Amino acid sequence: MTAHVLDLDLEELEIAWNLTCTVYNDSLLEQHCSARRDCETIEVGGTRAVVDASAGGATHVCFRGTATNHDVAMDLYYHLKPLESFTSLDIDAARAAGARAHAGFATAASLVYRRVAAAAKGGPVVLSGHSLGGALALIAGLAWMRRAASSPVAS
Repeated sequence: MTAHVLDLDLEELEIAWNLTCTVYNDSLLEQHCSARRDCETIEVGGTRAVVDASAGGATHVCFRGTATNHDVAMDLYYHLKPLESFTSLDIDAARAAGARAHAGFATAASLVYRRVAAAAKGGPVVLSGHSLGGALALIAGLAWMRRAASSPVAS
């Protein structure tokens, strides 16, 4: 089985865009999630993601980009490491097929990946983010496609 890439309609794109802007602002993010039943902010070691399973027909996962000193450190930790060395992404050597990743981006994604995956309610998933957050969304999308082959993913 393989993951499917969703064709997003304008409503889903608008939700992703709004969440991508909101994830940077603590008060707006709190207001956004408090108004929704299935919305959770996950922050580990400075890496922030928000999972909104109540918006539209898909679960939206948005990763914040560079906003803290921790994020800058992740940006600057740029050497390449084998993708399978980031064990919490659940990508083994056979599936990684020799792929290497920016160590800071993969480290940041691995900090929140399992909690984000657990918070998503199944069904289609839309991953988004700006700058560093976009890189985290792509790496999480790779892991997601390996883990949840039956859940469509858009990034």
